Amino acid sequence: MIFTRNLKKLSIELKAEFDNNRPFSHIYIDNLFDENILQAAVEEIPKTTGINKGYQDKHQVKNLIEGEALLTTSPENIRKVFSALNSPEFITFLQELTGIKDLFADNTFRGGGIHKISRGGKLGIHIDFSRPNWNRNVFRRANVLLYLNKDWKDEYEGHLELWDDSVKNEGKCIMKIAPIFNRLVIFGTKEASWHGHPTPLNTPETMQRLSFASYYYSNEPSDDLIEHSTIFN
Repeated sequence: MIFTRNLKKLSIELKAEFDNNRPFSHIYIDNLFDENILQAAVEEIPKTTGINKGYQDKHQVKNLIEGEALLTTSPENIRKVFSALNSPEFITFLQELTGIKDLFADNTFRGGGIHKISRGGKLGIHIDFSRPNWNRNVFRRANVLLYLNKDWKDEYEGHLELWDDSVKNEGKCIMKIAPIFNRLVIFGTKEASWHGHPTPLNTPETMQRLSFASYYYSNEPSDDLIEHSTIFN
């Protein structure tokens, strides 16, 4: 079993907290995945097949690996983790936690997959694209981030920050979540779900901030009705 807890029970236990957390619906869960499988998956990242992308501009400095290969031709434990994030069991858990009954995953992990951020990297405060370019008739509704960083120190920066508004509107960081190993973060994507890790990383040169990311969609919108790409600030 890759999950260490009963997801049905967990969704019931956490739903009220997820709904009521501020500045927008979110939750984080520690040690939900089998530690041995997850550690093996981390060690397989250098051998992972997929589509490599890099972003380097004033808003973001990061690299990622995306694509269907994460489920098909990548090493065994990488496939186990991404299959779990796409599994009926996990999607049912997300549907019950978020209350979005038709929530479904993108098995190509476009924009998701494996995120790798080195010293000096960052991701500015932003809201995510509202509809995917592979289907303009569905809506992005939830993000799942699984952090993979052992021995993470606060001085490295890189905390996930949840803001109550954009930077230009003088928004404030309401919640900071450290990206520690086997910490799963789930949050709803809405018109004002501003988030990121805007302070450049201060990690050792040989250390990266690693995470697995999976995004989920619905045929019904949230309050974000306008079609737009990622919006920074």
